[in-house]
Amino acid sequence: MNGSRNGEGREPGDSVTFSCDPGYELQGESRITCIQVENRYYWQPSPPSCIAPCGGNVTGSSGFILSPNYPNPYPHSKDCDWLIAVHSDYVISLAFISFSIEPNYDFLYIYDGPDSSAHLIGSFQDSKLPEKIESTSNFMYLAFRSDGSVSYTGFYLEYKAKLREACFDPGNVMNGSRMGTDYKLGSMVTFHCEAGYLLQGYSTLTCVMGNSKRPEWDRAKPSCQGE
Repeated sequence: MNGSRNGEGREPGDSVTFSCDPGYELQGESRITCIQVENRYYWQPSPPSCIAPCGGNVTGSSGFILSPNYPNPYPHSKDCDWLIAVHSDYVISLAFISFSIEPNYDFLYIYDGPDSSAHLIGSFQDSKLPEKIESTSNFMYLAFRSDGSVSYTGFYLEYKAKLREACFDPGNVMNGSRMGTDYKLGSMVTFHCEAGYLLQGYSTLTCVMGNSKRPEWDRAKPSCQGE
């Protein structure tokens, strides 16, 4: 289930190999062999299984993330965390193919960054299929939490790396503030210093297409120095 087999032999010495569908992991050996012991026949080792793992690090330009046990109901009291990481020239586009989580008790949190301290894109529950979402960097962090009772079928998500069309978040400055949250080409952000501090550098940065043919800020981020 959730995989395929290559080979039809059932005679002693015959071997078959197994592989899993995208999003599933093989538990056991991928290759097994038919052996004969006296008048009985066995597969050695035992056939493997394909399971949807509870969390992990996901790399590559595309892939799938499934709730544990999908398409069967997910287990109770699970904490599953996935980190999606793609090449730094790309952002991540995440599509919801199937989604059904117990409302108000089980949640899928998605963060725009490498861990749960990053900006929260959304907290998802119920059976309404969410819209496609996109990160602003090459990282996306997913955290699934289920309580101790009632399970739904969970989720089946597909991610794809998408060529970056905006600058990365320039961050803030110590002892100052920033205006502007749009990082697309042509957008600007402006920095200001608190009272008693002077701005060192340019106050306004513009997202432009750099010499590397990638979006980048036209100037270095300034700093705020004490007077």
